[in-house]
Amino acid sequence: IRVLFVYNQRTAEQYGHHSARETDIAAHAEHNILDSAIDRRFDRVIEFPMPGQAERESVLRKISNDSVDTDLLEMTAAFWDGGSFSDVVRFWETCRRRAIVRELPLEDVVLYALLERPGSDDIRHDLWRLANEEYGFSNRKIAAAAGLSHPTVSTGIRRAKGAA
Repeated sequence: IRVLFVYNQRTAEQYGHHSARETDIAAHAEHNILDSAIDRRFDRVIEFPMPGQAERESVLRKISNDSVDTDLLEMTAAFWDGGSFSDVVRFWETCRRRAIVRELPLEDVVLYALLERPGSDDIRHDLWRLANEEYGFSNRKIAAAAGLSHPTVSTGIRRAKGAA
């Protein structure tokens, strides 16, 4: 959770380094690590939760110019559960640069990058199924990218098909 602190103006004016029209704003990702003496100087705490699945998908659609398969965008958004918009955009832009430099389709680069990332079993199995069915990746190709055995990938794909 992102936490934004608005500095207490009266305290700032008391120490003489602010005019009545100024407000200090401080941002910190971890509210609980601040010393209580510092924390007391802020009069408001505004929490900004991490983006949900729909928000991450929306950002991915926008930065991809709707030029990438919807299933892949949804899968990418699911893999970044708990991540910030910055995390998602950085991942996508890194994949885009790799695709340009290596002269590969963006979808392939994104798939490989996702295959290398850890994730929950359900999400990984769905990704393996997508890579296999929609992009023609063999079980061995998926296994090599994910650092697993191909029987493990085969079992995961079967589970994903059963859940669908």
